Formats: sequence, C-alpha cells, structure tokens
Amino acid sequence: MKRYDAALTQYKWIFRDLDKLDRFLSDVQMNYFLGAWCDLGNAHPVAHDELMKLRDRCRRKVLSAEHFLPAFRIILAIHSRLGMEGETVALFTQLDRERPERARQVFPFAEASLVTGDEFALIAKYAEDQREFPKIIGADASILSGGQTRQFETLVALIALYMREGRAREAIEIASDAKILWPDDQASRTIDRALQGILP
Repeated sequence: MKRYDAALTQYKWIFRDLDKLDRFLSDVQMNYFLGAWCDLGNAHPVAHDELMKLRDRCRRKVLSAEHFLPAFRIILAIHSRLGMEGETVALFTQLDRERPERARQVFPFAEASLVTGDEFALIAKYAEDQREFPKIIGADASILSGGQTRQFETLVALIALYMREGRAREAIEIASDAKILWPDDQASRTIDRALQGILP
C-alpha cells in the first residue's frame, strides 16, 4: 500500500500545474504517466478517484480557461485508456453547443472518438473547417493529420453524408481523390458504398 501511495504522490506532483505541463512534458511522456496512473487505479481505488479528480479539473479548464489544449489531451488519454470514449464525445458535444470555437480547436484530437461514437454529423461539420478534402490529388495520405485509417474513415463518412444531403457533386469529387490516395480494392468498395449514402 505504501508503494501505491508513493506512486500516486508522484503522479499528482507531475500533473499539479496544468498550465505549465506542456512546457516540460512531451505527449509521449504524458501518455506514459497517465497510462501508469490508470493501471495504478485498477489496483488502488484511491488512485482511481484521484485520477477522476484530475479528469474533472481538466474538464473545467477545457470549458472555461484560456490555456486548455493540454487539459483536453489529458482527458483524451484517460478516456482512451479506460474505454470511456463516450465521455470524450459528450464533452465535445458540449463544446460544440457552448464553445464552438474550442470544439474547432480540439477536433483533430477528438476525431477518433467521434468516429467510434458514430458522430458523423459532427465530423462532417468540423472536418469541413479543418481540411480541404476535394482536390487532394497528389498528396501523400501519410501526411494528412490523424493517420491514414482515421482520415479514410472521415472521408468515407463525409462522402455518405454529402450524398444523403443532396451534395453529390462534392461527394464525387472527394471520392475521386480518395480512390487515388487509397487505391486498393477494399477501400474502393467502401467508397462506392459511401456514394450510395451508406455510412461505414
């Protein structure tokens, strides 16, 4: 128990000042310490309670403070490790409703959770602000933010949504470029289904 308490004290000290966190802790280091804290919480209920207090403190910061991106990344890491992506979606939905300018800033981080939660309308809304999907011919898929798999899922969702909304011309433009970036047969079939308005 003393070993658990000592580890908890260390983690609380590391995350004591959220405003200065990104100045001395890389994303890799942050994710490592949060993962270790989550694991500690599985064995030590007090550690789990303190982790949730950190999450709630970060949530308040995301909703109201100026320097909020590190806090959102902490929330994202905790939710991802604990299988709580639905909580990330709920927070993003609140930001969309109350602080849309913040939702726009955190969208690249929240996108994977939104895909998992089938929040394709929100994805379409903010993906349009973040990227120029049409006319991406010649781009290398690996340089698109968020990684190839997530980008493909987002593009396919947008194609389907545009078809459902009667925006076929835009959907076809995106689909045409997507088939160049993802030329394999399976991706092509998925894109063709999206052109029928079928969400992935």
